[in-house]
Amino acid sequence: MRYFTEQLDGVQQSTHPVGGFPAGVTSEAPVPDTPQSYSKVTFKFNASYEFNSAVLAYATAAQGFRSGGLNPTSVIAPVPPSYGPDSLWDYEVGAKGQLFNHRLEYQVDAYAIFWYSIQANEVTTGAELNYTGNAGNAVSKGVEFEFDGRPIQHVTVNFSGSFQDAHLIEGASAFQLAHNGNLGITGDELPNVAPFQFDLGLNYTAPLPVAGGWKGTLAADINYRGAENAYFANNADNIVLKAYALANLRAGVSNDLWSATIFVRNLTNERAQVSAINSLQDPHALLTVRPQTVGVSLTRNF
Repeated sequence: MRYFTEQLDGVQQSTHPVGGFPAGVTSEAPVPDTPQSYSKVTFKFNASYEFNSAVLAYATAAQGFRSGGLNPTSVIAPVPPSYGPDSLWDYEVGAKGQLFNHRLEYQVDAYAIFWYSIQANEVTTGAELNYTGNAGNAVSKGVEFEFDGRPIQHVTVNFSGSFQDAHLIEGASAFQLAHNGNLGITGDELPNVAPFQFDLGLNYTAPLPVAGGWKGTLAADINYRGAENAYFANNADNIVLKAYALANLRAGVSNDLWSATIFVRNLTNERAQVSAINSLQDPHALLTVRPQTVGVSLTRNF
């Protein structure tokens, strides 16, 4: 059990508004914010059962809470002075253990997260300013898995991923949509949540036939992420970020004191889209990962 309490007191002052001050005016008077107080008791329950030394099952129910905050005021358009807290309940069941004489370790779980009074980015009626408000409830359900295998000597294989469905179970109200058509409606997928993603890695590390305890390593990994929305689908400015896969290679030598590695990141020079900005002021701007990068690293332990 955890108890939160928070008192927010703010003072705002404009020192250089849009267009500047009239002649003879150098600053506006400070404007005190209306004080905001938030408190919450949250709970976490956890139970586990060990069937034997190789299998453990568990269940968890945990509550989350995020305090509200203050919005900056403006003379350009009316902005709510503050926004309220949001909260969630996370339910999870899973199992972890070992198979094949400890050659394979696994962890699998299923979860459901219910998110209430979501703190969301909103805009004023004329789209002049952005501010934070509360709009709607959501659920996120999915399955996560992780497998670590050692099929033969010196070789390890890692495979992890997740499937998820995250959407609004209660969208913005008619009043909110009338003032801000960019908010999500019931059934909209949550932005920046890919329905499927996975990571696959292969590592070969073995002693080298030289003195000094040196080892050599060859490694490769690939990361895949499915397509996702940058904003709510109801938002006319929404951009669908394309699915992508990134591959990396690494080769190196190391001992207890030194390590030297040659690496190639983003082997295929994928212009993976990880975020986007799209508005009247910033039309269709895509943020991508770094291009193909080749480098060398040298490390000394002390």
